[in-house]
Amino acid sequence: MSDQSQPSTLTPGQTPENVGVIVIHGVGEAEIGWINDHIVNELAKREPAMGLARHSEVYRLPDKGRTKPNATFRTVVRRAQIADRVAVAFAELHWADLSRVGSGAVSRFLTVLQLFFEAPQVLGSTLLAEPASGVRGLIRYLILASIWLLRWPIAGMTTSLFISSLCLMLYDRLVRFETLKPLLGMPPNSLQYLVGGSLAVTALLGLTLAYVRYRHDIALTDLGISTAIFSSLMLAGVAVASLLDAVDLQDRYAYLAIIGDTIIASFALWNFTIIGSMALMLTVLIGRNLGGRSSQRYALHRAAAAAGLTVMQGMLWKLVVCPVSLFVVFMLVDRSGGTRCNGDNCAWATQRIFNIVDSLVIVALSNVVMTCLVVTAISGVAAARQLIGEWRNKALLAGRHQLPRLIANPLILSVLFLGQFGSAAMFYYAQHVPEVADWLKANILDDETVNTLRDVLTGSLLTLLPTILGALTKASTGVLHVARDVVDHQYAPRYVVAKFRLPTWLQQRGTHPRRERIHKRLEALIEGIMAVEKFDRLVFLTHSQGTVIAHDYLRSVRDNKMPASIKRIDVITLASPLSHIYQHYFRTYEMQTGSAAALNPKLASWTNMWRIDDPIGGRVDIVDGDFIRNEPMRRGGHVNYWREERVCEVILDVIDPTCATQVVAAGKVSAG
Repeated sequence: MSDQSQPSTLTPGQTPENVGVIVIHGVGEAEIGWINDHIVNELAKREPAMGLARHSEVYRLPDKGRTKPNATFRTVVRRAQIADRVAVAFAELHWADLSRVGSGAVSRFLTVLQLFFEAPQVLGSTLLAEPASGVRGLIRYLILASIWLLRWPIAGMTTSLFISSLCLMLYDRLVRFETLKPLLGMPPNSLQYLVGGSLAVTALLGLTLAYVRYRHDIALTDLGISTAIFSSLMLAGVAVASLLDAVDLQDRYAYLAIIGDTIIASFALWNFTIIGSMALMLTVLIGRNLGGRSSQRYALHRAAAAAGLTVMQGMLWKLVVCPVSLFVVFMLVDRSGGTRCNGDNCAWATQRIFNIVDSLVIVALSNVVMTCLVVTAISGVAAARQLIGEWRNKALLAGRHQLPRLIANPLILSVLFLGQFGSAAMFYYAQHVPEVADWLKANILDDETVNTLRDVLTGSLLTLLPTILGALTKASTGVLHVARDVVDHQYAPRYVVAKFRLPTWLQQRGTHPRRERIHKRLEALIEGIMAVEKFDRLVFLTHSQGTVIAHDYLRSVRDNKMPASIKRIDVITLASPLSHIYQHYFRTYEMQTGSAAALNPKLASWTNMWRIDDPIGGRVDIVDGDFIRNEPMRRGGHVNYWREERVCEVILDVIDPTCATQVVAAGKVSAG
């Protein structure tokens, strides 16, 4: 099957060089055997001297990263021979199953929910890992405090309110049936029993969620425990208020007003922490520009990215929570008496509930405006990248210029911060400036508008909201994969309260358990195939997140762990986020720079290729000097690099450098 017209470079009795190629995919959408369709066949089309084996080989290797005894994972190996010079084995490292987003609506929703709670905490803690004191330390503290507030008290109380309110709605529905009234009848003036019972049920549901999910992720575990904790606290508050007759809890308005005021107060504290961190960052920036010492500059871009994450989290949370909260209020209050009450004989709870409705409407409107501005900013940055890509195409291909950053772009972060400040200012003025409050009630929040909003939400929210959320999560599956991969790689569990419920064996799974599962698979592949077959050279062929996996593995293994037969390691990275994202934002990667020998003594070459419009990949400068050969490519996005002619040429040249040398020499002779 090899092309015999190719000249032999072997001496009599010499055997072909054995080369092992480990292919590591990027975003987790690959299937078992994906290298055959996407890589091996593409290379065979371009190299007539390559003879492919007719069949692939499937290996089952020990999945040492799993806690399940005797767990295995599959890998596919496809062998080939290039003339009589090189015997090559392509082995895939399949890890997509560890971070795959399910295709069903429930799976996507759980992934979104998990990322929503994990991303700010995981990435925020990693972005702010740099030690700081004084003003810079206070910035770090305020950002982390804002992340905690949203993940624990705000999320716990809001979830408790929703679930307990649904219990009340269900009771209201059931008592409409005459046959059920005797069974559901309650003693007079005993609404507190119904409220207390619903809160107790909510606490039990929270504990159940934590128990079911603690083996899978900490995000939903923390959500379940926070819901249980704050449901219990709310239940205790209801019990104390009932015993002391401090509040007339027979009135549903009172129950909703107390809980609503508590959640709004928590959000006010959240606004204080995040806006305080923004103000301090602005102070540091101004001080730096007025003559701060550059040698001690604080990495503001990391703090800004962490703050941007929690602002985005709060914006999305309020966009969902505000209409749902309004729906709850409108469903539980008396519809026949649903007009604003301003008289002296009007109960405080009735007055307060309409003030809460006004606040929710203001927050919802401001967040809609903020969302539109953020979407506009993202679209503007994307359009600017497109225009610059056309205008400076030659400079980009020559490596003299790079497109504006899309992920955590300064313009997008600025819009987020200004929007957050404007939203908080609007809420403050509506609450504390009578002139503004009166104008809003007369022109925007009048009874007619509130009643219209009531009819819309109570009539269609239960059908529209799930449909909209489902469509958005389905459309953003690719983004979810990328976000999930980055979060999983940085994920270091902080069990907090959950650690007291987790078994000891689960708590001792390493500092980065999800990253280590992939690392263990790569280790098993090298030990089970590369070491057994005694390859002479090892080539890492990686894309996107796979480049980070290969880099971390090379950094972690030394001569005593790498198979002794391997004398040389070559690396090819495509669309790598190593410098563009990891080295730029995560201090642990910034501190890894050094010589190629410091990264791994057997590392002989590193070729990095990226498309000039790739929003994730870019130059890789994580090794000092000019060791890494960076080669930009024409536009084409982040995927399907394997089909590029130039990519295939580079791969074949690395696998068979003898042939590449012959081609270069022949070209020089022809030119002469």
